Amino acid sequence: MACINEGPTLESILLVLNQKMEHAESVIVTVHTNDMWHDILRHYKAGTVDFGKQLFIKLSNTLAIDAGGVRRQVYSTVYSEFQCNKHIELFTGPLHSLSPACTAEARSSGLFKILGSMVGHSIWQDGIGFPFFSLTNYTYMMEGEEKALQVCSDNDIGAGVAAVISKLRDIKTEDDGKEVMKDELILDIISRCRVTMIPNPSTKNIIVQNIITYEALFKHSNLLDQFVEGLKATSLYPLLRAFPALFQPLFTFTELTSEEVQKSLIFPNEESFIAQESIILRYLKKYIDECDSEGLKEFALSITGRISVLPKSIEIKFEADRMGTIATHSCSGEIIFPRQFEGDYEMFCLALKSVLSHDFNTY
Repeated sequence: MACINEGPTLESILLVLNQKMEHAESVIVTVHTNDMWHDILRHYKAGTVDFGKQLFIKLSNTLAIDAGGVRRQVYSTVYSEFQCNKHIELFTGPLHSLSPACTAEARSSGLFKILGSMVGHSIWQDGIGFPFFSLTNYTYMMEGEEKALQVCSDNDIGAGVAAVISKLRDIKTEDDGKEVMKDELILDIISRCRVTMIPNPSTKNIIVQNIITYEALFKHSNLLDQFVEGLKATSLYPLLRAFPALFQPLFTFTELTSEEVQKSLIFPNEESFIAQESIILRYLKKYIDECDSEGLKEFALSITGRISVLPKSIEIKFEADRMGTIATHSCSGEIIFPRQFEGDYEMFCLALKSVLSHDFNTY
């Protein structure tokens, strides 16, 4: 009802998508925890993927029951390895604002279309995107070239090109323009950006804009188009085009904050708390407040299978027979504490970190 009264939200759209996939048939995919990237890629490269079916992940080297949590962790891990070019150099730029790498290997690999189909499929199943693209690249893929050029900026170019632009902007006389043209790097960049004007005080701004446009967008557009082709294969693309602002957090970087993680917590009824449970919750809130960005991502990944969180998505439970141990269930998004914890805050942090660092803690 809220969705009807207030308009759609990302959470409400993802809920509808995920509920539809919950009733779909499953396809078993076997992966090894040390080779997830290759195993998942092999499945999507086969060319026979039915995007109307959900994946059921079977781990070949460890015990883990996949009720969704293992799958989410696998997708998140594989996307992180794509992001940092662990296996093949597909991207360039800061890790939080990536652009396709303009290399022969990236162009010939066909992996951008495969990655696009993988991302579309993981959004349908679990609401997991690839939140590492630059805003310019995301805008191009969802809203087209004209909109992308409106958000294009110096931040979308490399340091070498930025230095060239700085020299061009410093041109104040005709002689300055002639001097700039003696620089081979500047000549090379002007040539590859197909700029035909001679730099001088009246043309420098146009030349700079042409260089930024080419470097930030046009040289990446073919590979971005391949990614979009992959998204289209999953039938998700029309929805992305209809609500680009809502889906932006699934494709561009947003720093995970302690406040967001706190808002994701679902607390039990405080009226039934015993004193020890109140202390544990106080410790947990303090731990979250003190975490850096990487610590927060580790917290979210272990409990939800995602590197981000949705409001009211992590349920806190207490069990009397836990013998002082802590557990996480990424399938159901739960973190379970003992009703009694013998130790101070430092011991609590050590116990919690030991659980969060365990892979596929899904039981």
